[in-house]
Amino acid sequence: MGSVNPVCLAEIIDLHKREKSKEGVSPWLNSKNESFRHLDTPQDKGTVGVKLYMAHLLTRGYEVEIVSDQGDIRYRKPGSTWLKDEVKTASASIRVLKNGDWSSYHWFNQVRPNQEGWDGVTLVSVWPNHTEIYRLSREDYLRNKMIGSAGISSGHTGTEELDQVKLISNSSTFNYDEWSCIYTDKETE
Repeated sequence: MGSVNPVCLAEIIDLHKREKSKEGVSPWLNSKNESFRHLDTPQDKGTVGVKLYMAHLLTRGYEVEIVSDQGDIRYRKPGSTWLKDEVKTASASIRVLKNGDWSSYHWFNQVRPNQEGWDGVTLVSVWPNHTEIYRLSREDYLRNKMIGSAGISSGHTGTEELDQVKLISNSSTFNYDEWSCIYTDKETE
């Protein structure tokens, strides 16, 4: 088998990506947040999400601390009681349909509902050209889980001790509004 010229291969890959983008298949290509999709590991993406949430809280006058390497932070207004949130981060999976409509979802995995001492779950959703932060209190999270709402379901590959959240936007389902959106940098159209 002959060797492949890596420069030529890179050019072919770039051409292929541009062609797919023209077909509307890759809304991430050349987008504002494209670099997020290229972070090395899911842990790197999670860390970026935690830092974005922390920056949001700091701009609102909260004191903020990271309390674990698993996405837990605590925060408070100066002089008040500390709150602890589990923070999960995901990028949008977007598919353009043949009729020109689109379907998207964010899948947040390994939410730990049995962990003690948390006050809320915060979801950082990264879109090609904007980000949004959603939050549910512990009570609202557990209530929605009980009734099968807000995209929350038990189980994750290999265990029933972890939850997953799937936020969906398509022609038949939209459940992002079942969470409180506390931040967006989306420009109004």
